[in-house]
Amino acid sequence: MLAPVTEADFGEDELLRLNLESAAMWPAFAAELEEATGIDIGFEPCGALAVAVDRDDAEELRRLHELQRSLDLESEWLVPSAARAAEPGLAPRIAGAIDAPGEAQVVLAAGAWSAALADVRVHPVKGQLLHLRTREGAAPLAGRIIRTPRCYVVPRADGRVVIGATSEEKGFDTSVDAGAVHRLLEAAWEVLPDVWELEFVEVIAGLRPATPDNRPLIGRAEDGLVHATGHYRNGILLAPVTAKRVTAALTGHPVSA
Repeated sequence: MLAPVTEADFGEDELLRLNLESAAMWPAFAAELEEATGIDIGFEPCGALAVAVDRDDAEELRRLHELQRSLDLESEWLVPSAARAAEPGLAPRIAGAIDAPGEAQVVLAAGAWSAALADVRVHPVKGQLLHLRTREGAAPLAGRIIRTPRCYVVPRADGRVVIGATSEEKGFDTSVDAGAVHRLLEAAWEVLPDVWELEFVEVIAGLRPATPDNRPLIGRAEDGLVHATGHYRNGILLAPVTAKRVTAALTGHPVSA
């Protein structure tokens, strides 16, 4: 997911600015990649809904929406009827949603082994997620990325549906467990009941490269090594701005980390 708005959190203003800078670069970056490689990378500016399943969720999302508004981010609070009109597959009992129309998706990729190669404070944060598939002839589960405080659901153009993700401090463990599958499926079912009808494909676990303050390390260190790591949950989102800043570092121009 390319989610600078719905991933925004309190006290991370500098990271938010970096995320927004990179998100604005993505349309041209994706077009350049596709022209250079002849490969469709799956960039899809589909927007996202952060959905409140109950009153507690609604209270939490209201606070986040106030933060988004205070930062002039593109988002709108939707009452339950408006949210269901936008995404008819949502559960009838939802309590509201935040519409973030500028968000997008691409294929995910990340690495968490930087600390083994250099003196950087990067550590792995385990994430388990599910791959499901819409059955042949069935309507798409949703047209946008759907989020709640407990999960996200990303419908892909080819019928795949990604449900994620846990966040676990378990070192380099990439095993999967039944509890994670249960919790993710239940959280997705709360907001999109038709999840129960999807074909189950697989469950996978990956490792996010995190830093103590969640800010990425981009630029040249004192020993001359150029860093491009520690992107945590936003590795793909930050790809264009990372490329720009690494290029600046390699060509001797100043880079802000």
